[in-house]
Amino acid sequence: MKRYLIVGQGGIGSALAEKIKANSDEVFILTRKKNLFPDSLCFEDLDTFLNEFIPDYVINTIGILHDETHMPEKNVSQIRENWLQKSINVNVMSAIILAQALDKYLKRDSILKFMNISARVSSISDNRLGGWYSYRMSKSALNMFVKTLAIEWSRQYPKSAVYAYHPGTVDTELSKPFQKNINPEKLFTPNSASEHLLSVLEKLTVEDSGSMYDWAGEKIAY
Repeated sequence: MKRYLIVGQGGIGSALAEKIKANSDEVFILTRKKNLFPDSLCFEDLDTFLNEFIPDYVINTIGILHDETHMPEKNVSQIRENWLQKSINVNVMSAIILAQALDKYLKRDSILKFMNISARVSSISDNRLGGWYSYRMSKSALNMFVKTLAIEWSRQYPKSAVYAYHPGTVDTELSKPFQKNINPEKLFTPNSASEHLLSVLEKLTVEDSGSMYDWAGEKIAY
């Protein structure tokens, strides 16, 4: 039986939990606060949880693109410090907090796959449209964190790996305001997105650590 820790309970996180349970594997949900899911944890529980056992897979689905008062910036004049800082806090610090917690309990022979949801728009080399400053910059920072952590872990925990992942455009609240221009065939349901993610995660190895992959398992250049 495989053991998963899913971080976040949005559209993708919830679908992942249901898919994993259907496969008869063990899954725990980590959220900002307690909820009704029977195996849910809040961040304050993380040390206690990891002290008991290290999961085989940690999947960080936390991310923010917009909220009730902020939409992605279309031009440089729209950048605001408070929104950029919030984007960094949500899109980057969540991964850092997780890694710091894991680092306290991992051993040299630990076998762990740690996946963080990023986005294709975080790729500097692939940026042809511009805009979306805070989201692009914060997810690019996440990618750099993944790459740097992978180098550190390759020395300390050579059997463990960390990845960035682009799930495609998924029918969740995050993408809802931008779906009208998406080809329906390219808009994934949370269920299909979770299937793709689990399939890719299963195939990735420690040699792939530090890189970003998309839903089809293709490597995305940073």
